[in-house]
Amino acid sequence: MPIATGVLSKDWESYWKVEEYGNKNPKWDADFLNGVFKGQPSDPNNPGNIDHIVAIVGWDDKIGDHGSWIIKNSWGTYWGDGGYMRLAYGSNNIGFGAAWVAAFPTSGLSPSLVETIQIPAQASPLAPAKP
Repeated sequence: MPIATGVLSKDWESYWKVEEYGNKNPKWDADFLNGVFKGQPSDPNNPGNIDHIVAIVGWDDKIGDHGSWIIKNSWGTYWGDGGYMRLAYGSNNIGFGAAWVAAFPTSGLSPSLVETIQIPAQASPLAPAKP
C-alpha cells in the first residue's frame, strides 16, 4: 500500500536516467550508485523543511549505504528511473506528514480472497465468520 509523504526535493533535477529523446545521463552510474540518490541528511530539528509530496511504494534494505526508499514521483516518466527514485534512508526529510488510507471492498470478493488479503470481518459481508 503506497504511503504519501512530504520530502525535500533539493537537487532532484539531476536525478534522471534517460531523457525523453532516449539520451542516457552520462553521470547516472557515477552519481547514483545502484540508482540511489543520497541527498542531504534529514534534519530532525527542522522536519517541516519539505517542498514536495511523493508516494513511498517500497523499500530495499540492501541497496545503498543503509538501504533506500522506493518512491513514485509526479514529475513524469522521464524524471528519475521511469518516474521512480531510490532515496537513501534518513535523507531529504522523507517521512514528514506521512499518510495512508486502507480501503476494503465490501462486495464482489470470494471468501478465499477475503481471507488471503486479510480483510477485517466487519469490512466485508463475504468474510468467513470467526469462531
